[in-house]
Amino acid sequence: MLPKVTVGDNILVPIPSFDRGRGDPSNLLAVVLTIADKKCRVGTRQGVLNTWLERNSYSVARSKIIMSGDVPLDKEFALGAWVRVKVTEDAHAEEIARLKNVLALKFDGLQFLMSRWSHLSELLTLFFLPLPE
Repeated sequence: MLPKVTVGDNILVPIPSFDRGRGDPSNLLAVVLTIADKKCRVGTRQGVLNTWLERNSYSVARSKIIMSGDVPLDKEFALGAWVRVKVTEDAHAEEIARLKNVLALKFDGLQFLMSRWSHLSELLTLFFLPLPE
């Protein structure tokens, strides 16, 4: 017999293998938003799943990681689309972090050159002093 699920419980929804790649997660962590007619409406931090789930199509998670307040109710998505959205968001986050690191290195290099510029300008004035008359 399957354990009873209440609103606010975290569940693991299996993602079909044809909807995901090799490196994609095999389960979707979601929170139960509503229960009606033995079916659950679930959501994640990316939005609400566009289908109602039967009790035999998911398993109950051991801990509560996502709260129902974390779910944006205005966004709906299909289960297969979640993988593409999540992977795209992760890739964008990695790219932004990489660009921030590149900009920080360039800024540090510019500050280094600026600090050296004052010494260089002093040397140039020594070498190119006007000759006394």
